[in-house]
Amino acid sequence: MPGFIVTVGDGIVIPAEKESALSVTELTGDGYQVSWRTCRKFQNDKMLLDNDRYVLLLEGVVVNNHQLVESYQAEDWKDCVWKMLSEQKDTFYKDFRGSFCGFVYDKVECRWLFFTDHIGDKQVLYARIGDGFVVGTEVLYLVETMKANGIRPTLDRDSVYMALTLGYVIEDRTLFSEIHKLPAGHYWTLSDGRLEEVQYHRFTNKPREMSVEEAVEGIDRLFREAVRLDFEKDREYGYKHWATLSGGLDSRMVVWVAHELGYWQQLNLTFSQSGYTDFKVAQKVASELRNEFMFKYLDNGNCIYALDDVTAMTGGSACFFGVSHTWSLFNKLDYSEYGIVHTGELGDVIIGSYQKSSMSYDTVPSIVDGGYSTVLAGRLKDYLFKYPYENAEMYLMYNRGFCFVGQGTLGYDHRFTENLSPFCNVDFMEFCFSIPLKYRLNHKIYFDWVLDKYPGAAAYIWTGSGRRIERIDNEVQKRSMRVLGYQVPHFSEPGFRDYLKGFILRRLGLRKKVKRPKNGQTVVIASKNDMNPVDYWYATNPELKSFMDGYWAANNALVSDPVIREDMRRLYEDSDATYDKLQALSVLSAIKLCL
Repeated sequence: MPGFIVTVGDGIVIPAEKESALSVTELTGDGYQVSWRTCRKFQNDKMLLDNDRYVLLLEGVVVNNHQLVESYQAEDWKDCVWKMLSEQKDTFYKDFRGSFCGFVYDKVECRWLFFTDHIGDKQVLYARIGDGFVVGTEVLYLVETMKANGIRPTLDRDSVYMALTLGYVIEDRTLFSEIHKLPAGHYWTLSDGRLEEVQYHRFTNKPREMSVEEAVEGIDRLFREAVRLDFEKDREYGYKHWATLSGGLDSRMVVWVAHELGYWQQLNLTFSQSGYTDFKVAQKVASELRNEFMFKYLDNGNCIYALDDVTAMTGGSACFFGVSHTWSLFNKLDYSEYGIVHTGELGDVIIGSYQKSSMSYDTVPSIVDGGYSTVLAGRLKDYLFKYPYENAEMYLMYNRGFCFVGQGTLGYDHRFTENLSPFCNVDFMEFCFSIPLKYRLNHKIYFDWVLDKYPGAAAYIWTGSGRRIERIDNEVQKRSMRVLGYQVPHFSEPGFRDYLKGFILRRLGLRKKVKRPKNGQTVVIASKNDMNPVDYWYATNPELKSFMDGYWAANNALVSDPVIREDMRRLYEDSDATYDKLQALSVLSAIKLCL
């Protein structure tokens, strides 16, 4: 995968890059080595510069670079970056918008600066090697470098239980004790053998007073600008547009607004279980907008066979399945004519919220918030957060959002291109987080924006509810009634239709009423009516079941810690939930590949 690897210290060996699709540039200096491994697109956005004073590397894509060149009255983008570094020093990149990371080495002061963007989607990691350091953009880069220098990584116990419970590791952690990640909105400085971490940006959900109309206007103005910036980058390089599209609102709004702005003839890409709403809605939207449309079905769970290939990208920091379904499509495509993969990443929790009911800003985060399984949650009961979190919403945004969902973007195959979501534009995010929770909760302001500004986009079913979106009033207490001793939604409430439909289907034996098991296992619904019906696949595809069970049987002895191995056995063998099994396999794959 693309990025860089830097060694600081004498005598450290860097393994050769094996991926032929990448452009590789090597640089060696007094006590350091640099290997820049980047995809061959968007070359004018990136740079590796070396002069008498500095070595500077910028990796990724910066969508507002032309505005910055104009603002700094620079000759070109490289000149602009030098001017910004001269004026703003360690935070010269804070006004960049896009997906980026990099470093600066000051040869005079013998001082390194490593940085990542505001949401950390271009990860940067480090490990110590003797008296030196290795810093890189992929866990496997660091693992291979450590091994080449006689050091074997060791499992971090808390991180293993995060992966087995949440489905991802949080904060600055990886699965391995020796490897640490640079958090979103932070940078490292390294000099005289000391590495220091500094925060340069922090999102807050502190609200400011505004009306619903002001919120809708602000969302629309900033979202249109974010979409324009992202899609203009394709035009700058002469690439065609492509964008993911599902039955949800996030990707739909990216595609719809881009079309309104004149970015036509997109290729829209959808992947799901065949016959699911994602496919049905996406093809209708693409057809109405006169876009091209490509669909890959995920039937039978064949994407799960890529377990080790995907873990090689994630290093086990997130459950491989969150990447493999995307990877199963994007590793088969021809990228030559197309630019950035445009997505709706995190849209529903940026315009909306991770909070589902409480309007309080004082909710206290819990380590199990946002997790997939609570079977082993007790192993994390003594974990203390390293970083302060304003409240539960901000904890979830920085960890489930940036750490977990951000890992999912690896499936877009960064060997060949970049991916962006206009929802993750910093200016857009900061405005949305300033909207009062009473508007963001339950998608109220999201629905208001779509209905007011893009009623055509609201004419299609939303997979979140199985029907078209409707206006929501969070100020009004939802009404209920009692029927045969049960409290159910009042017939005047929109939710009554869903309740009635479910009641009829259960009476006909076509749907089961499911409760979360008391042992904390993930809910099991062996139905194919889902984008990723993993329980259905495991129950109906004997080849897949054989592969998963065989992988577990062949490799579980690699887990040297007897307590962790027994807990993983409980998760894989005793749980009926396929998601629990996948999380156990994900950790096992990382152990197999890295230890």
